[in-house]
Amino acid sequence: MKSQATFTWQALLDATGGELISHYRVFDLVAIDTDTRTLSNGAFFLPLTGENFNGNDYIEAAYGQGAEGAFVAKAYLETHPDLKRFPNLIAVEDPLMTYLKLGQYHRHRSQAKIIAITGSSGKTTTKEMLFQMLQVAFPNQAQRTEKNFNNEVGVARTLLDILPDTRAMVVEMGMRGLNQIRLLSVHAEPDVSVITNIGPAHIGLLGSLEAIARAKSEIFEGLDPKTGVGIINGDDPLLVEVASRSWSGQMEPFSLHEVEEIHTLANGKITFDYDSVTFTLGLPGSHNVMNALACIKVCETLGIPLKQVADALAEFNAGGGRWEKQPVEGRETLWVINDAYNANPSSMRVSLGTFMDTQYQGLKKIAVIGPMAELGDFSQQYHRELGEWLINRDGLDGLVVFGHEATPIAEAVSTSTLPVFKAESHAEAVSLLLHNWPSETIFFLKASRESHLEEIPLLLKPAQAPYAVP
Repeated sequence: MKSQATFTWQALLDATGGELISHYRVFDLVAIDTDTRTLSNGAFFLPLTGENFNGNDYIEAAYGQGAEGAFVAKAYLETHPDLKRFPNLIAVEDPLMTYLKLGQYHRHRSQAKIIAITGSSGKTTTKEMLFQMLQVAFPNQAQRTEKNFNNEVGVARTLLDILPDTRAMVVEMGMRGLNQIRLLSVHAEPDVSVITNIGPAHIGLLGSLEAIARAKSEIFEGLDPKTGVGIINGDDPLLVEVASRSWSGQMEPFSLHEVEEIHTLANGKITFDYDSVTFTLGLPGSHNVMNALACIKVCETLGIPLKQVADALAEFNAGGGRWEKQPVEGRETLWVINDAYNANPSSMRVSLGTFMDTQYQGLKKIAVIGPMAELGDFSQQYHRELGEWLINRDGLDGLVVFGHEATPIAEAVSTSTLPVFKAESHAEAVSLLLHNWPSETIFFLKASRESHLEEIPLLLKPAQAPYAVP
């Protein structure tokens, strides 16, 4: 993908510390492109490597498509010395780190405030929510991470896409283990870092909630202790303790204790008062109020009047499989809430609890829940505990448990009076739903993304349904 940022020859060398290998051919400015399928004349090729490909293999193709030059991994060049015949070839130790260095260099050329966001759950929703508020405060001068580009490649790409007049860029940061968010934060050098929460989303990799808190707190590594601000979930004592050990600069916790009584309106929206300003939130659930409070704290830190951005929350729709409520096409009495973008033990309980506590004008409420990923040796325990939690709550008329890994949920719920069914495929799940609840029903979908529960609304349509309703 071609970057918005452009570089002179000297800037490429200064940013990366790379070594000119071949002869230099004059050019004015080049953008960075990592994909030969879209590379156009005048770009500078940067070869990334994945599980099934090595971008260095495409350097020759990049020149064939008009690249002005290319980076190359030094180790690769040793085995492919014939590449030295191409002009403007820069050798680097690690092209991925080079990509991040280029992003960092471009970040220094910008006056934009960088807001970094991470968390076990809610980080993408918070990113989108904050972006909507910043768009109001800075019309056409706010940007954010596209989609879920929150790893090393995604953060580098995001930084390289900062526009000249951008005043605020929201950068989402994800992780798979320790030291990964540190790497992202050090290169992004945020002005504000936000941790939405911690939970057992990566406990299979890290082993404990404290380790997860330490990993998330790495987001403070790139902050300037004199000017940076850390914003954290103040309702989580463990996070507060660990973050306080990681960050000695200004800390701003957000908490439900800061808001007056939360009211749920008939249309499902929520209102709450904070600092004498009334906010209306277009998503249900106290967890989304917490996400909103994180955004409010950022706006306060940036000196944005809260009344200016309050209305932005009212029309917020997370999208992308995050609490998307929609009717089933062709079945007027059936609705679906798709919240199946991802799931972990914390977000599963929060989302299910919100669904169970919300009234939907007499509709029966059926949950379709699938496995929670990345729990490792804790998987059976957390799935069983979710089932035990469900049978002690009211608000569901039925449950469909999807996938083998989620079986402990069904086993725990089967000891109660709540109707529960097991499904091993999307077609089987849809058949169960339409056979048992063919009308006046709202289905709630929640699982880790590997389950692809977003396919169920498509299969519920009459033309696609594997089961014909009598």
